[in-house]
Amino acid sequence: MERQAFLKCAYCGKSLTVEEAVTASIDQRSRKDPTFYERQFHFDCLKKYRDERHDEQLVKEERSDWDACYQYFKTKLMGIDESRPMDKYAAICLRGLRVGLKNPYGAKTMTIKAGYSYRTILITMKYCSVQIQRAVMNKDFGEGNYGFKRKVNYIMAILFNHINDVQARLDKVDRQNKRVEKRVEERKPEVVTTAQTYKRKGTGKRRVVLD
Repeated sequence: MERQAFLKCAYCGKSLTVEEAVTASIDQRSRKDPTFYERQFHFDCLKKYRDERHDEQLVKEERSDWDACYQYFKTKLMGIDESRPMDKYAAICLRGLRVGLKNPYGAKTMTIKAGYSYRTILITMKYCSVQIQRAVMNKDFGEGNYGFKRKVNYIMAILFNHINDVQARLDKVDRQNKRVEKRVEERKPEVVTTAQTYKRKGTGKRRVVLD
């Protein structure tokens, strides 16, 4: 019996068979000059992906979350002054964390459901910040670019070790919030408007007595 080949959907990250796969060219808009790659999607996922790519508000929010992640990693975890640039190697690693890869070369990292959102990554950074700062304080990573990459890799390893737990906690809170919202919705009293009609007593005519 021939073994079934499986691929991974570029949008949701779940497996799909060769028969299910729809191939589409996508571009890396995060780059100055977009580079196109062929990726496989579920049919429904491809439609969602294209719809969200044209959702300007969604794209704006994700770019804002990415900027917050980048700045926090740079200033709080790496200890680089806000006015100084950070080597692009760190940005590549952060984008890799977005899709659960150490090297995300060629992988789509914006407006997809697979992996972790930049919001989750930022929360994980804040959750691990004290642990990371204490760990790097007494460790010698070396000088120059080599030392910089070693420090980035060390911090990324800590983030990778905790991000699943953070995501699980966020998912739990999200489920609880949805249950509460559902209960509130179910308990909303029905507003019934009753039109009342008032009947005037008597004939409405004034009685006149003639002498």
